[in-house]
Amino acid sequence: MVQRTMLHPELTLFSGCACDVPSALYSFSFAPNAQWSKLMPSQQEIKSYQDGVVATYDLKQRMTFRTEVKRCVWRDDASRWVLFLLNVETGEESTHECQVLFSATGHFAEPRPCEIPGASSFQGNIIHSARWDHSVSLEGKRVVVVGNGCEWDGSVSVMVAS
Repeated sequence: MVQRTMLHPELTLFSGCACDVPSALYSFSFAPNAQWSKLMPSQQEIKSYQDGVVATYDLKQRMTFRTEVKRCVWRDDASRWVLFLLNVETGEESTHECQVLFSATGHFAEPRPCEIPGASSFQGNIIHSARWDHSVSLEGKRVVVVGNGCEWDGSVSVMVAS
């Protein structure tokens, strides 16, 4: 599932973006959701649930946005992680220490550019599923999809339906 991230809240997602595992796995143990509309809900439904949890537990004040983790260092003397951070808007550098560190960067934080030979001279549109261009109509066009997994399945099913 593709999500807007704390570093990239501006991501534009393809229509039909959805979960590829049972929705119960996207429920937090402290905030279970028995109201999922279907087994594998849309990205919008998952995002709505997550936004609700953020609001219920007043978590936004504890979140840091537009920040890149440059490196993490384990401190043996304190049994803590030191994170070296960079605010991508201001360039300000800072550190943060924590006892527990989860890496949840996701492989869509920075989509890989199309490096297929000839791509630079291609006259049509090249669109990544994590940077979907909703202004481009695919109706009546021949479309090539490069990829696999849920992103491929979700985007192709929407293209075929339209």
